[in-house]
Amino acid sequence: MAIEVIWSPRAEAEFANDLAYLEENTSKKTVLNYLLKIAEAIEKIAKPEEVLYQAFDEERKIYRYKIDKHKWLYYRFKDDKIEILTFWDTRQNPDKLNLA
Repeated sequence: MAIEVIWSPRAEAEFANDLAYLEENTSKKTVLNYLLKIAEAIEKIAKPEEVLYQAFDEERKIYRYKIDKHKWLYYRFKDDKIEILTFWDTRQNPDKLNLA
């Protein structure tokens, strides 16, 4: 059974920025592939009994899911929902990843 997935304001903003960048600098096919990868990732994390997720911070119940070579989706279980915290490009300085 799938769990409801909600997005943090940060995740919404990062997704919008990523999408805007791709639309301006790449092909429609690349944009579509990105959207499909995000949709697939969300569909998978919404079924925690089926997905093999990687714990990032078990104490705070924060997990990550690898979308592709350079993009991770960070999320947590919050009440009876899953909250998408951020999308993270692995080429960034890891010290800037703040999930407080």
